[in-house]
Amino acid sequence: MRFVANSFGAEAAWQLSPVITLGGRVGFIHAKAEDLPANPNASIFTWAVLLALRDIGRKGSFAGFTVGQPPKVTHNSFGDDFKDQDTSLHLEAFYHLQVTDNLAITPGLFVITSPEHNDSNGSIYVGTVRTTFTY
Repeated sequence: MRFVANSFGAEAAWQLSPVITLGGRVGFIHAKAEDLPANPNASIFTWAVLLALRDIGRKGSFAGFTVGQPPKVTHNSFGDDFKDQDTSLHLEAFYHLQVTDNLAITPGLFVITSPEHNDSNGSIYVGTVRTTFTY
């Protein structure tokens, strides 16, 4: 199958104070199968709100939080049975600890509720640890 997708998005961030930054993003995708009869198509929507708190615990370190919706099919030309009936959420928290000028460690946790936009699916929990070396 050959698919064509036109994707549109917008992102913004506001530094509310020297410590607090609030941001967000929205995205829309229109996807179409070009080699099937009637050229079926779907509309897909995603969004997120982000919060960052700078210099928490130590200068150069920051905490981040995200709440958003993974890409969700909101319209499908095959009918309502093929669009996502439920809504997943992506919840994420992390702490970027600047250990030295050249080393940072970022532990985090993210949770996906109702994976695949299906309330029958249990939430997914993933812990992460990222190490960044800067030279």
